[in-house]
Amino acid sequence: MFNEGHFVWAGSRRLIRNGAGFTGDNQTMGCTARTVCICGTSMVTGGTTCNVLDTRTSRVRSKLPAITLMACFEFILLLAVGAAGAASLYQELPGQRMSLTAEQADLSDEHDLQDRDTGCPDGWKRFRSSCYGIGDTPVTWAAAQEICEKFGAILVEVETSEEDNFLKEVAGSRGYPGLWLGGTDMFNEGHFEWASSRQLIRNGIGFTGWDGNRPDNSNNEDCLHLLNYHGYRWNDVECTRHQHFACEIK
Repeated sequence: MFNEGHFVWAGSRRLIRNGAGFTGDNQTMGCTARTVCICGTSMVTGGTTCNVLDTRTSRVRSKLPAITLMACFEFILLLAVGAAGAASLYQELPGQRMSLTAEQADLSDEHDLQDRDTGCPDGWKRFRSSCYGIGDTPVTWAAAQEICEKFGAILVEVETSEEDNFLKEVAGSRGYPGLWLGGTDMFNEGHFEWASSRQLIRNGIGFTGWDGNRPDNSNNEDCLHLLNYHGYRWNDVECTRHQHFACEIK
C-alpha cells in the first residue's frame, strides 16, 4: 500500500524481493499474489503452520496444513474421549463411595442390633434382667464397689439361687479362688446387708448362700465373697483382701 507492486516490511520499510533478503518460494507453500495464507500456532507441534488457498482455483490446501488439521482433529477427539472417560469415572466413584458407606451402615446397624439384643455394655454378660461385668484384676472390696459405681453399676446383689449359680459358673470358668459380692456388715456389726439397697441378708429374708456356720466374723471379717472351698459358697472375709469382683446393672 506504500508503493503499489512493491512489497515492503511494514515496520522497517525494507523491500521484499528476490535478491534483497529472504523471500518465500511460491512453490513451497509461499504466499503469492494469487494465494491466501491462513496461519496459526499448531495445537499439536506448537509451531506455526499455514493453510494455503489458491485464489484462482479454490483448490485443496497444502498437504502439510492438511496433516496438521488432521492431527488437531485427532487431538481434539482424544480430549473429548478423555473428558468422557473422566466424567464416567467421576460418576462411578461416588457410587463406590455410596456402596462402601452403605456397607459400613449395615455393619453399624448390625452392631446396634447386637447391643439392643443384650442391652449390656460391651464385654458384659446378661443373665435374666441384669448385666454383669466381671473384674479380672483383684482389688479390695471398697475398690471393687467404687469401680462398679463408675460404670453406673453396683457390687452384685444376689437375690436368687439361679443368680447365685450363674456367678459360681462365671467364677469357676475363670478359676477364681474368690469373688467379691456386695454384702457387708460394716454399717451394723453382725448384721450383713447389701451395701447398695441396704436390704438385710439373713435366713428368712430373701435368698442366702452362706457356707455352714458363716458368717462367723472370726477375724474382723466384714465383707461378703464367694469362696471356692470344695465348691463356691458364701463366706465373710476381711475387706482389705484383693479379689476379683462382679458388678451388676439391674
